[in-house]
Amino acid sequence: SGVASRKSTKPFWTRTTNDEDSIDSARAIDYAVADFVISDEELGLMDLTDRQLQKAIRQIAIIEAPISIDEIGRRLISLLGKGRMIATVRDRIDEAIGVLADRGSVEVRKGFLYLPEQEVFPVRNRRSTEISQLRKLENIAPEEIRSALMQVIAEGIGTEAAETVASATRLLGISNSQTVQEL
Repeated sequence: SGVASRKSTKPFWTRTTNDEDSIDSARAIDYAVADFVISDEELGLMDLTDRQLQKAIRQIAIIEAPISIDEIGRRLISLLGKGRMIATVRDRIDEAIGVLADRGSVEVRKGFLYLPEQEVFPVRNRRSTEISQLRKLENIAPEEIRSALMQVIAEGIGTEAAETVASATRLLGISNSQTVQEL
């Protein structure tokens, strides 16, 4: 008939938009940073009772798990508004996490704190958070990285390893993909 067929030179999997960041952000939830009052008094981390410290760690885990254990210390200091991460503080946090783990309130795996019932690991975009440590690969749990990679693969976005990694890092809100490629 009189209709000429047009063949596209683009592969069928090519995106039709240039705004990749908004596409990736739409498929990941924003990272929620714990922001609550630990005590009405102006206390440092070493001034908290064991119960207060354990309760604060559990609350951080509820909001941010999986979370790097190193980030737990930074979050506690930030929430309290004062203090530094020194060996005695680190030891106290580790002890409190140990008590919570023994009680079954949290789980510790490979340097990360998890909720015991946690089986789903949503992809969280860290781009909008002011905490640069959260955008470092070593502070992202392996399960969340795996979720980002699997999401990209399932959507057929990455046809090559480098493209898959780049899309996964954008989902996570990481600015570069050099370390992810080592996975």
